[in-house]
Amino acid sequence: MLLRLLPGPEGNPNGSVKRPPRLTGPGFFLGHPFRIAESHRSRTKSTRHDRPPTVPWNPTCESSPSRNESIRTTVTETKLDELVELLPHMNAGLNALAAVLLVAGLVLIKRKQEAAHKWTMLACFGVSMVFLVCYLTYHQLLHETTGSHGKSFAHPNAAILWGYRLILISHVLLAGTVPFLAIATIYFGLRDNRKRHLKLAKWTFPIWLYVSVTGVIVYLMLYQLFSR
Repeated sequence: MLLRLLPGPEGNPNGSVKRPPRLTGPGFFLGHPFRIAESHRSRTKSTRHDRPPTVPWNPTCESSPSRNESIRTTVTETKLDELVELLPHMNAGLNALAAVLLVAGLVLIKRKQEAAHKWTMLACFGVSMVFLVCYLTYHQLLHETTGSHGKSFAHPNAAILWGYRLILISHVLLAGTVPFLAIATIYFGLRDNRKRHLKLAKWTFPIWLYVSVTGVIVYLMLYQLFSR
C-alpha cells in the first residue's frame, strides 16, 4: 500500500510511468532516421523528374565567327546583285522623266509662263543629277560584282549592231557636255541675263533632250528589245 501512495517518476500518484505521446504526422519524420532518408530520396527523385532533359552538345550547332562572316558576305553580295539589276530600269525612268520635263519647260516658256518654266527646268536638272549618280553607281557596282564596266550588246544583224553603237557613242559624248551647259544656262537664267541665257539655251535644250531620249533608246535595245 505504501508503494502505491508514493508518487511515480512523473508525479503520478499511481506509480505508473507516464509514457510520452506517440508522435505521428509530418513532424515525426524529422526525428526518425529511416523516414529522413526516405524523405530525402523522394525529394531527390522528384527534383530529378522536374529538371528539363539535357541536350547533348553538338559542335555543328554553334556558329563560328567564320561562318557568320560567310553568311554576311553572301547577304551583301545578294543585295548588290539585286541593286545592279534594278539600277538600269531606274536610270531609264529618270531619262524619260527628264525628257518630259524638258518638253514641258519649252511649252511653258513659249506661253510666257516664266515662273513655271524656271521651276520645271530646275526640277529637270535635279532629275538629271540623280541620274548621273545612279549611272556612276551602277557601273561601279557592275565592275565590283562581275569585273565588267558595262553590258555588252551583240546582234547578228549588222545594221542593228552598228545603229546601237552609233547611238551609244553619240549619247556618251554629248552626255558629258550636258552638266556644264545646263549649269551655265540655269545660271544666266537666274541672273536674269536673258540674252546670254537664250543664246546658250538654243544649244543646251536640243543636246539635253537628245541625251535623255537616246538614253531610253539604249536601255530598250540593251535590256528589252534585244536582250539575251
